[in-house]
Amino acid sequence: MISYPKIQMSTLKKSGWLILAIVILLIVVGFIPWQSSIKAPCYLTPQKEWSLRQTDPDKIIAKLENNQIGLLENVQLIHIDRSDFIDLTLDKKIVPGKTIQAGEVVAQLASFSDSMTLARLQGDLKEAEQELNVLTVGEKESVLYEAEKALDYAQAELNAYQPIIIRQKELYENNLISIEELQLAETEMELKKINVDIYSARLNNVQSGQKETLQAVSEAEIEQLKNQINLVKAKMDHNQISCPIAGMICHPPAGDFLCLVQKQDTMLVKIAFPGNKMSTLDQNSLITIWINGLGSKLLNAKVIHLGNSLQAVQGTPVFWITAMIESPNEKMQSGMTGVARIKGNKQTFFELVSASWYKFRINR
Repeated sequence: MISYPKIQMSTLKKSGWLILAIVILLIVVGFIPWQSSIKAPCYLTPQKEWSLRQTDPDKIIAKLENNQIGLLENVQLIHIDRSDFIDLTLDKKIVPGKTIQAGEVVAQLASFSDSMTLARLQGDLKEAEQELNVLTVGEKESVLYEAEKALDYAQAELNAYQPIIIRQKELYENNLISIEELQLAETEMELKKINVDIYSARLNNVQSGQKETLQAVSEAEIEQLKNQINLVKAKMDHNQISCPIAGMICHPPAGDFLCLVQKQDTMLVKIAFPGNKMSTLDQNSLITIWINGLGSKLLNAKVIHLGNSLQAVQGTPVFWITAMIESPNEKMQSGMTGVARIKGNKQTFFELVSASWYKFRINR
């Protein structure tokens, strides 16, 4: 008797079990969520950085940038009067590689005009003190000629400053200088008007021959000169540029940069995340970073900002993801590159196939 049919039935039974096992395996694999892992290039950037630049011969700009939120926190524009000579000197402690504290002076602006004004006021003060001494301890001498010349000089100064104050107002109205610079110019104008009034009153008293009144005017003039000197010194003290953040002084980029300070105790990483994988990423995704030059150590990072617009990087559409490194390494420097591994959302095999098919249909 031939047993072929039995062998055929046995084979069919085994094939059925095999097909059933394959179907069950596909169902299990297809519906079990799998953790996707995506690699993407990245680079380091500080949380904040402050720069001092001389963009034009008469313009100095200090900017504080917050890379975490992608906004400018502060911009300071210093516009130098073209009729003045300014000497900008960086502080000796501004050396790349060293740290700086918030509020430390980075640069000093020395104005030739302010220096000349201070020297003149100090000379006037000395002369006024000598004249008061003569009026107090000796006979009153005729100082009519000197009083007339002093008034003429004060009036000439006031007349010469009139076009300057008009020009400063025009620059302010066109947003070319700050309100502080305009206020300083207006203060200087008021001081010159006061000088004219003082010398006019002094001339009147000299002409009238009233010694006691002349002494009182001389004392008032001395007090006024001291106040003017204090104002000019205060202005010169404010001609300092301070760094608003604590951080590391870095080598400034070539060009118009004078100083660059980066807050490196909190380091961010910018990740060029593939645009077609964005659906697998969320705010709670786990990220590990490997940075060139730091050995084999892996760093953990936390997503703080998901990119909201596609950008082309070497022809590839990407979203720039911002993440914060949880334990910064002191050897980290801005600009270092590396690779980020992102663990995305769990997806089943069928979800991955469905998403891929949808993207294929959309991009056809």
